[in-house]
Amino acid sequence: VRLGDKALNTLAAHKIVEQGLILVPEGRRLFGGLSVLDNLVMGAYSKRAREVRADTLKLVYELFTLLEERQDQRANTMSGGQQQMLAVGRALMGVPRVLMLDEPSLGLGPIIVENIFDTVQKMNRQGVTVFLVEQNARQALELAHRAYILEQGRIVGTGTGQELLHDDRVLEAYLGICPAPTE
Repeated sequence: VRLGDKALNTLAAHKIVEQGLILVPEGRRLFGGLSVLDNLVMGAYSKRAREVRADTLKLVYELFTLLEERQDQRANTMSGGQQQMLAVGRALMGVPRVLMLDEPSLGLGPIIVENIFDTVQKMNRQGVTVFLVEQNARQALELAHRAYILEQGRIVGTGTGQELLHDDRVLEAYLGICPAPTE
């Protein structure tokens, strides 16, 4: 496993983060007893992230204004959607080159989901590579430059997000749409 010219498979987790590969895991895994601000600061653990922590915190607060308003609140007292914003914000504090998100919309309301996906799109436009595993196929494919369809651990389809959004097999199997019969 490589990121650029650097082999990652032999590195400790903190060294992988230092290279810019950052994960937002399914289930968020926040430090529940710590404040929002403390959780965000924990995301800026690596040397390169600490050097720009103030600027990155400002960016995270611009993306998720609620986090700034609740910076003193304990993470475990927030709603699931607010916790997901915090988990993404914490990952952004690490100044990712590659941001991996595992089911970021799972169990969240539509407004929070839209906010999370808007943020992901903004980060991608700023040069962050995003690797997204997502059960909301339509939303994921609308964002994706490149997409892979996995079934039981095997790649069964690949293409641009737009190509797969218009693929009859994908429409039927993953989006619940029966394509119109062709004559």
